[in-house]
Amino acid sequence: RHEEMSKMENRNTKTIYISCLPNSVTEEDLLSIFENYGLCVSCELNSEECTAYVEFDNETSARNALSMNGIEMGATRIQIIIAYDYTSAFEQEYQMNSKNFLGKTDDSTPTQIFVGNIGSNVDEAILEGGFEHLGKIIDTKVIRDPDGKPKGYGFVTFSSEFEAKNAIDRMNETFFHDEKIKCSWGKNKTNVTVTLNKNAVRSLQDILSRNSQILH
Repeated sequence: RHEEMSKMENRNTKTIYISCLPNSVTEEDLLSIFENYGLCVSCELNSEECTAYVEFDNETSARNALSMNGIEMGATRIQIIIAYDYTSAFEQEYQMNSKNFLGKTDDSTPTQIFVGNIGSNVDEAILEGGFEHLGKIIDTKVIRDPDGKPKGYGFVTFSSEFEAKNAIDRMNETFFHDEKIKCSWGKNKTNVTVTLNKNAVRSLQDILSRNSQILH
């Protein structure tokens, strides 16, 4: 049983889940786009839900394909995550946006924590105000989409590991501006390396052109 679960887990690290697809897209279209990132083993399209799974032959190709996340495809903006059964898109996204990897550090090293599920009205000043009583804050950042809309999470960097750990212990699963927030250690942006593949974009543009759609 454990061996079967390990095989499934390994397969999922090579598979991306795509949502918000245009109604007109086909499996052939998706393969023509994502084969630019590596060998595609399979493609499963759900036309009714406008979602798809694309499996690569290796994990690196799947992670590189994340660079297409958020790109406009006709009148919609597609969403892509690694298809972990146990990992949410929310958690994957914060790993890609976080600045610093934090393992064991000495107390003189700035230490960053992740703050999730914050309200849409929370900006950097409000976020800092909610954590400043827990230690010296070096920086705060609320992550936003290209249109400037908050994505619901951010990062707070303290001056020491002790202060950061104290903030996690005291603030995790508490209510902050009417939302129950999640606090944990920040992670390194370089954990997930994504580079937009020009050939993939060109394939996408060709598909949209054939379907009389426009890529903005």
